[in-house]
Amino acid sequence: EGYKKMAYKIKNTKVDGDVAIINLDIKATDLTYYFPEFMQKGMALAFASIGTNSEEMEKIGENFATDFFTEKLNSKDLKYLEKNIDVQFKKNGNNWEMDDENSKNKDFDEVMTFGFSKLGEAFGETKK
Repeated sequence: EGYKKMAYKIKNTKVDGDVAIINLDIKATDLTYYFPEFMQKGMALAFASIGTNSEEMEKIGENFATDFFTEKLNSKDLKYLEKNIDVQFKKNGNNWEMDDENSKNKDFDEVMTFGFSKLGEAFGETKK
C-alpha cells in the first residue's frame, strides 16, 4: 500500500563508464513517525501474550504489525518524506543494477523502506 502512495520525478541522469547516477525528487510515506506508538503497543501485546508458544507469538506479531501499519497507511494524517536524492547504479554485464553496497544509496534505502532502514540502524544493523 505504501508504494502506491509514492511519487518520483527523474531530474537528471549521468553515466560515467560502469557507474550511473540518477538524480530524482521522491515523495514517499514516512512510517518512522509511528515507530514510538508501534513499539509501545507491541510491547503491551508482548506482555499480554506471555506464555504463548513461539509460533503463535510470531503469528500474533506479524498480524499486529500488518494491521498497525495498514491502518497508518490509510489514515488521513499519514506522514510523508520528500527528498532529492542520487541513486547509484553499476553495470553488471549488459544490465544496470542498483549498487546495494554503496553507502551513497542510504537515502534511497530509507525512502524505499518507508524509514524502516533507520529502525535497523537503531538496533545496530548497518549497511556496508
